[in-house]
Amino acid sequence: MARLLSLVSLPLLLAYLVSAGGCSEPSSSGEAVHFDACEPVTVVPAAALTTGQEAGVRAAIGLWNTTAGTQLLFDADPSAVVAGARLPIRFQAAAAAFHGFYDEQTGSVFINLDLVDRAQTIAIAHELGHGFALVHTTAHPSVMRPGNLDTEPSAADADALVALWGACPTSEDAATE
Repeated sequence: MARLLSLVSLPLLLAYLVSAGGCSEPSSSGEAVHFDACEPVTVVPAAALTTGQEAGVRAAIGLWNTTAGTQLLFDADPSAVVAGARLPIRFQAAAAAFHGFYDEQTGSVFINLDLVDRAQTIAIAHELGHGFALVHTTAHPSVMRPGNLDTEPSAADADALVALWGACPTSEDAATE
């Protein structure tokens, strides 16, 4: 199961991220935790969320599910026991240059507490993309553009998921089997 970052290491992590431009690329040390875009993944808060934070998480999940056919789910109960993959999300104070971070060692998303509304939703969608093993790109309009706070997941992002995970079966596929 995923380990959680200690509060002692978080300030060091945030300092590193701010100096590295706000969002890190996957590291080469240790085994990375990534989530299969074709399998159900439940996003669960590590602590109670505000109404705005919950709305941002739900909206980001909706963007991925609509654009790429992912099976992201949401459970607002931090102590929820969920079947299948569980992706924790935390909101924490951070420097303005820090939008979010996907910790691939623990499979957890961290979002800057100061982000609200659309910027918050897009930052969450961006970090969920890292959870699916997507990396930063500048080749096309993408939620995975470094520093992005305005571009939603695109058809190109959905294509990138297919390249990584294969085409996900649809409900129509299941009905014909």
